[in-house]
Order: sequence, then C-alpha cells, then structure tokens
Amino acid sequence: MQQQTDTQLRDFGNRFKSTQPELPQRVETLVKLSLELRNDLLQDQLQQKRLEAQTQHLRLHSVVWNYEFEQAPMKAAEPIASSLQSLLYASASDDERNIATDAASR
Repeated sequence: MQQQTDTQLRDFGNRFKSTQPELPQRVETLVKLSLELRNDLLQDQLQQKRLEAQTQHLRLHSVVWNYEFEQAPMKAAEPIASSLQSLLYASASDDERNIATDAASR
C-alpha cells in the first residue's frame, strides 16, 4: 500500500513537472482572455452610456422643440406676423389701408 501511494505521488510529481513549463503560458492566456472580456464589457457599457446620452439629448431637444413650436406656436409667430403686417401696411396704398382698417373693425 505504501509503495502504491509512493508510485502515485511520483507519477503526480512527474506529471506536474511536465506541465510546469506550460503553467505560465496558461496563466498568461487566462489573464489575456479575462482582460479581453473585461475590456469588451467596458466597451459595451461605454457604448450604452453614449446611446443613453444621445437619447437624452434628443429627448430634451424634442421637449424644447415641442414647447416652443407646438405648445406655444403663437408666441413664436407673433413677432413675425407683426413684422409682416407692418411691412404690408407700409407698402399698401391708401385705398388698401382703408379696406384693411374697415375689415379689421368688423
């Protein structure tokens, strides 16, 4: 029994010695794979954060756009309409001004 145990230990030692030169290469390979996986995960997270930031920016832009031009269109259009009305009135003849004044008073 002792001899069998000694033989098993010797065989194990010989196998360990034969694989010992491969260990640093295996460890290096495992470390590289682990770092590549970690890098891929970080790249994915970064890409996700970029997409979220772009989406948030677009959402904010959309809210501002909706408020300024859909929710309150008259406020945005009033200065333009007033300017156009002034230009039209200034370029109109006396008869056209009278017609416009009569139409506005009705």
